[in-house]
Amino acid sequence: MISYRQNYAALRHVPPTKPTRKVRKPSTPSPRRPGIRGGTGTSVPCPELLVVIEQALIRHGISPSRFGRNAANDPKLVFGLREKVRATPEMVAKLLRFVSTLDQREARHG
Repeated sequence: MISYRQNYAALRHVPPTKPTRKVRKPSTPSPRRPGIRGGTGTSVPCPELLVVIEQALIRHGISPSRFGRNAANDPKLVFGLREKVRATPEMVAKLLRFVSTLDQREARHG
């Protein structure tokens, strides 16, 4: 029979220490990019754009979040437009291009 010696040093109870809380440095605000959520660009109200988008959603049978993610990598885009968030002219042009792309795909494959 093999007997092992007990390691009494390993059995000594050491209470766990509390993790120290890291103090965050105050961050400087990052410059905002122009886009649907506001920023440095000129923004315009876009009720006509919302009508075009809503018609495209119905016509192509896609959800608002899928449309926003595919068009501008923002799943809350359409919901923001519905809540009267203003869009930059660049974003309006981008969304109209995406709707026309959807219509062209539908014409080719539909």
